[in-house]
Amino acid sequence: MTDGNVVRSDAPGGLSRRTLVAGAAWSVPVVVGLSAVPAEAASVSVSLSNRNLELKPKGLNVHVGINNDNNTAANVTVTITLTAAGQASEQKVLVLSVPAHAYKDANVVFSPLPVGVTYYGSIKVTGAGVVPITTVTDPASLIVTQSG
Repeated sequence: MTDGNVVRSDAPGGLSRRTLVAGAAWSVPVVVGLSAVPAEAASVSVSLSNRNLELKPKGLNVHVGINNDNNTAANVTVTITLTAAGQASEQKVLVLSVPAHAYKDANVVFSPLPVGVTYYGSIKVTGAGVVPITTVTDPASLIVTQSG
């Protein structure tokens, strides 16, 4: 029976609360199962094979090498940052396209830098569909010398 907009459970041929709850319980796992696809399922994972911080005359060089062992090319943005106490951060950005199953490297020179200052290097790799990487250079810091 119905009273306006209310369906009563004692109505002949009506839906009982038990049937309604059982039907809802069966539909929930299906909805959850369909929406539980990981966001990184289609992500490309690259690795850094070089992250060297090297002395140069009155500056520093950062050598970055990226491996792509995937079946698709990876377009990455590499952000290299040098920081030092009392100094403004220096930052350079590279945009690289690394073919499938390939290696790509790049060198970035930060010069001139104040002599006698210790700089700390960090590298961040990002890109659409690329699993991000954040790490420090190797070694993590160097002192800028006159001759390098």
